[in-house]
Amino acid sequence: MPGDALNTLSREALEAEILRLRATEATLRASEERFRTILETVDAAFAIVEVKFDAADQPVDYRFLEANPAFEREAGVNLRGKWVTEFAPDL
Repeated sequence: MPGDALNTLSREALEAEILRLRATEATLRASEERFRTILETVDAAFAIVEVKFDAADQPVDYRFLEANPAFEREAGVNLRGKWVTEFAPDL
């Protein structure tokens, strides 16, 4: 019988953890949706970039991880996922 009690406890703990994870995922989805709505509807150009550094910790390149439609209109091109050196190697 002690093994049965342990299995029941383990199952209950697992079910509680699954419920906690589902709640966390729902919260994350809602947050992502709010962020996406703001990003897609704001009139100001907005982009999130990743900066690449050299061995001396100097910035050498960057790429656009996210850009809203206003940014793309101003840039005249979709730059998402592209390193600046791909389209402007002399920068």
